[in-house]
Order: sequence, then structure tokens, then C-alpha cells
Amino acid sequence: MSVSFSFAGEALQPLPCGALWWPGESTLFVADLHFEKASHFAAKGWLLPPHATAETLTNLIGAVETTGAQRLVCLGDSFHDEAGPDRLS
Repeated sequence: MSVSFSFAGEALQPLPCGALWWPGESTLFVADLHFEKASHFAAKGWLLPPHATAETLTNLIGAVETTGAQRLVCLGDSFHDEAGPDRLS
């Protein structure tokens, strides 16, 4: 269970998945998703879970569904490297 806190008079709640929920604005904040990180390292022969992007998306969808968020704000570092979007299928 996470503990809510107040910032600038607004209640915010950090979630176990790492997102930040702003219920007053029905907004979910996420950062550092690193899509396609595993495929980047796999190309170099490093072993990482092969479905990291799918798992990240599943967790993100779960957070949106759990909170009922009407707005999703992605704060950056969404792809691990510049070629990541090309590897996403």
C-alpha cells in the first residue's frame, strides 16, 4: 500500500507500479518506461527478459484501468535508444 501526500495543495498517490496518481485531475504520471531495452541488449548478446516491452505495457494498462485515469502523462525516457521505435512491433 502506498501513502498519499500533498503537493501545492493537491493530493497525490505513488503507486506500487512506480506511477504517480493525481486523483483530483484523473491523471496518471509515468516515466522511464524504457521500451525495447531488452531488444537493445539482446542484440549485444546480453540476456534480459524477452518480453520487457509487453510487460511494461501490461503494467501501464493495469495502472490506467485500476485508477480510471482519463489522462496519461509520459515524462520521458520512453524508449531505451533511438532505434527502439523501429524494433517495436
